[in-house]
Amino acid sequence: MLVLMCLGSSDCTSLVYCYAVTETCQISTRTFSYNPKSQNGHKTGLFAYMKLNRKVVFYTGERLPFYSGVNIVVINEATCTKQQHRFFNSATATYATDLANYLRQLKDGTVVVGMAVNQPSKQLTDALPTLKEWGVDITDVISGGSFTFAAQKGKPENTAFDKSPNKDQSYLDSPRIDITVGGM
Repeated sequence: MLVLMCLGSSDCTSLVYCYAVTETCQISTRTFSYNPKSQNGHKTGLFAYMKLNRKVVFYTGERLPFYSGVNIVVINEATCTKQQHRFFNSATATYATDLANYLRQLKDGTVVVGMAVNQPSKQLTDALPTLKEWGVDITDVISGGSFTFAAQKGKPENTAFDKSPNKDQSYLDSPRIDITVGGM
């Protein structure tokens, strides 16, 4: 939610100074890669989800092979809303190049959330330097691993990032982030 604060008068008719204040934006993500082992009779599937202020705004479900790769969601930090979703399919030959080019063309300050499932590291070599510029180091993520991040272009020090390098770790301790951004 965006709140307009005015100094000078209570009804904002005679302004000395006016500025926008954003309330905080809670971002939560979780990603899984498939592991056929069952735990308490339930199998871990291939999916990722993202919540903004506790509301699910993105969920891959069991839509394979459609979401096998990296999902990037641009969010509006001021309104805490999903602005755009792009999916980069790990089965395509241009996957890494397309992902790197997309991240490079975003404006400085853009806030993105990334979620990767099922073979996200497959053919990703060409995107590794760009992801590192965003504060995301996945050089140790192998087949079956998964990762998630929230980052602001140009400010890698602000990146929240979690990964599970292989399918066993992804199954036992799936990557997740829970952060709050925004404010005055």
